[in-house]
Amino acid sequence: MKFIALCHVSILRGFYFFGTKVGSHPFAFMIGCLIVCGFLASGMTELNPQNDIEVLYTPKTSKGKEDKEIYIKHFEVNATDYADYTSINIPVVAHLIFRTPKDVNILDERIIKQIEGFVGIVYHIEAPDYDYETNSQLKLNYSSLCMKKQGVCVYPYAIALTYQFRKLVREGKITYPFSKYYKDEDLSIVIGQPILDKSKPNQTILLGAHSLYFKFNLMYTTSKSSFVWLNIFLEVMKKQLPNFRNVSRELDVAYSSTISIQQELQKSTEEDIGFFVMTFVLMITYSVVVTSGGDMVSTRAFLSIGGVIAICLGIAATIGFVSMLGVRYVNMVGVTPFLLLGVGVDDIFLLMSCWSETTDKSDMTNQQRVGRVFRKAGIGITITSLTNFMSLTIGAASDFVGVQNFCIYTGIGVLACYLTNVSFFGGCLTLHGRRMNANRHAITCMKIKTGEEANKEGYNCLYKKFCSGNMPNRPMQDLSFYELWPSYFMPRFVLLHPVRILTFILFPVNLGIAIWGCTLLKEGLSLKDLMTEGSYAKTYHDWSYEDYGEHNAVSFVTTRAVNYTNPNTLKNLKELLRKAKQDKLIMSDREICWLTEYAKKKYYDISTKKSFQDGLQRFLNENPRFQKDFGKANGATQATRCHVFSEKLYIMHEGAELMERMRKLAEESPAADFCFYYMYIFYDQFILIFWTTMYTVGLTVIVMGVVSACFLPHPVIVFVVMMQVLMVLTCIFGYMAISDISLSSITMAHLIISVGLSVDFCAHVCSAYMVSEKTTRHERVRDAVLHASGPILNGGTSSLVGVMGLMFSKSFVFRSFFVIICLVIGFGVAHAVFFVPAILSLIGPQNYVQETYGEEDSDEQAKKAEEDPYTPRFTRLSSHKLSDIVPSKLRSKQAKIETEM
Repeated sequence: MKFIALCHVSILRGFYFFGTKVGSHPFAFMIGCLIVCGFLASGMTELNPQNDIEVLYTPKTSKGKEDKEIYIKHFEVNATDYADYTSINIPVVAHLIFRTPKDVNILDERIIKQIEGFVGIVYHIEAPDYDYETNSQLKLNYSSLCMKKQGVCVYPYAIALTYQFRKLVREGKITYPFSKYYKDEDLSIVIGQPILDKSKPNQTILLGAHSLYFKFNLMYTTSKSSFVWLNIFLEVMKKQLPNFRNVSRELDVAYSSTISIQQELQKSTEEDIGFFVMTFVLMITYSVVVTSGGDMVSTRAFLSIGGVIAICLGIAATIGFVSMLGVRYVNMVGVTPFLLLGVGVDDIFLLMSCWSETTDKSDMTNQQRVGRVFRKAGIGITITSLTNFMSLTIGAASDFVGVQNFCIYTGIGVLACYLTNVSFFGGCLTLHGRRMNANRHAITCMKIKTGEEANKEGYNCLYKKFCSGNMPNRPMQDLSFYELWPSYFMPRFVLLHPVRILTFILFPVNLGIAIWGCTLLKEGLSLKDLMTEGSYAKTYHDWSYEDYGEHNAVSFVTTRAVNYTNPNTLKNLKELLRKAKQDKLIMSDREICWLTEYAKKKYYDISTKKSFQDGLQRFLNENPRFQKDFGKANGATQATRCHVFSEKLYIMHEGAELMERMRKLAEESPAADFCFYYMYIFYDQFILIFWTTMYTVGLTVIVMGVVSACFLPHPVIVFVVMMQVLMVLTCIFGYMAISDISLSSITMAHLIISVGLSVDFCAHVCSAYMVSEKTTRHERVRDAVLHASGPILNGGTSSLVGVMGLMFSKSFVFRSFFVIICLVIGFGVAHAVFFVPAILSLIGPQNYVQETYGEEDSDEQAKKAEEDPYTPRFTRLSSHKLSDIVPSKLRSKQAKIETEM
């Protein structure tokens, strides 16, 4: 215990020493802070947003990306012989979906003419380019940029615009979804909400439809010009769509493109500024209202504005500094200013509360009072900042770039706001004290009359209210009602026996509900979550999944040397494809495989390698579409692939589950090395996100335990802190699932910061408990609640105000953060104010850790410490009578309250 006491005392003396330095040189700290923050904020000119969804929301290392690297080495998309199922990357493409009401057939000639006119606009869109050989400007239309098949633009999705197709439909000759007239076409991909005739046995005849899908594929080889074309396409659609809807009442259109999600992310980033301005105004208003106690001398309302400014300085410095380091801004970082504003004001309230406890120390100098404030609040604000920083430091090692960059920005922001609070706001606190000592007005800073002088000279009530004031002579005299009521009410209420019994019943029940909720937790980020509500991209996505779903083309790839003259080679491949097509999500009647098709030919001969190769060459000449399934030759090895196709998938979870089953088949079969589909790099997050989150959050919890042990050096206290953290985290996971928020890279970032925040509120109570000089658990808990409940409740409210603006956001990133932060604050405050005091009242340490040098202290040292009123000793709010700290309106119950306490 001696070592624990010495550690605790050393930390407190360090804070006291720093506080006295700030109190002695406030302008040096404030001006220095302004200069440093201004210099760092200039780095915002280097701000470089990253909106590539493949970079942000997929793991940096995954099987999907490893397989993709191998796939790229062996295969390439041939722009002159394109097929959808051979895509390696997300296609560069523009989308259109047309819809009609249920009483209108979209294949009606009248409707088709309207569609042809609209599609014609797309075909004639031109993108500017420059020919450096001829030094001339070019205009590239779709025909110049499109993917081609045998030298002609691919128009497979425009099948409904052909007269032949519509004629066959009218004659009742088109079966759905596959027809003998279009053997390679799955009509369900391009024709949605079909009108079908199922009267004939074993046949489903297409009579009409209510939805048509058009896809405009662009080449990768001209990606720069292709992306310019896509930007122009989106601008044209935005302008044309309102006019089109006004003209055509029976036809509606939804559109999207490869770059739409990136644009949505950029749009949400730009909206951050408006939300932050609103939050800044709300935070200043809230801070002024809460700290508006006292009179025109003692009020801290304008001091709180200095605190908000200090936090904003830290935010600006953070964004500039991290941008200087070259860390790219991601849309998740948009929540960082809101988070820092809420958490920073929490520390401001604690510092101001400790300041109010020293207002009766009239024999102290101003710098000594500031020193006592930092000694009293230093542990609390340092633990909260350090735990948040450490949790974010661990998160910065995440395998997701979005999470990594968010943690870097927010972690450095936490430290920056901590430093601006103790420097800039510390200077503001000192100047506030100097102004009060000189009895100067809070707004004009002019010396004014005291209340007694104004009364004696006969001034009216208005003058006395706004033009006079006094230096406080009692602790907490400058607190407002909003700060006082928790100190008055909570110590009495929380430790009532019925309340404690109810606490030990309700909190376990709530934990049980949260554990049940954890069983409902979904994993993975759907691309629709990155689209803002009401946007054109969200409308297209909803229509697409409602009418067409997602179709995966699964390629089984072999990259090793294969002996095709061995009969088992064909047998193994057929068995692999048979098992794949037995899957409930794979079409049983469709496959594309060169070897199985070649084996059906009469000239298929495996007697010798030469006869096999000669027959294969003849087969490829007759069926050139299979040539793309042969990769680059590498000596005796040539990669090959065969394809199967999924049924309609309506959620990305289905695609992830299918991927796992197909990978397992490929691993178990000698006929394939791996399977590939370009969306697998996105599906991998569904597999990795749970264990990545558990590992990161678990490691963060362990680090929180170490930090708590350093600043609250008692095993029982550390145990209570960690138990509370685990309970709060379980509640967050459980209620997050109940709120239908899935576990993803976005929510993982929010959960990492939640670990640090869940320590914050508990740390205030536990540090106040350790500081208390009372001798029984019950008295020390009452002391801790008396001291910490006000800052906790007001700090929690300030954090809610800090993120309130996000409630109105259309972005899933912001809305999910708002929900999770509300859960953290709600459960964190409830556990800190009710559950932790109840536990401490049963098992908390009873002995007060004296601030001495040990039992060997000489009488002279003890006498010196007793005589020096400014020697750092533990200051207790509970050492004052309740009549000194409660408002006059509440003093009528003074006798009864003091008896109870």
